[in-house]
Amino acid sequence: MLIARFRVGDATRYGALEGKTVIEHAGTPWATFRRGRKRHSLHQVGSLKNPVVKL
Repeated sequence: MLIARFRVGDATRYGALEGKTVIEHAGTPWATFRRGRKRHSLHQVGSLKNPVVKL
């Protein structure tokens, strides 16, 4: 699983990369991390420094 830290508007979020889509998750990868319903295409989100971690 590839975990992405990304920006949507003014908010910083975490999610899982699936192809060209990021599925937003609640929480953080090192604590409670639950799959959410929101999906974002890669061109809709802004990336942050060191945005992807492989778990």
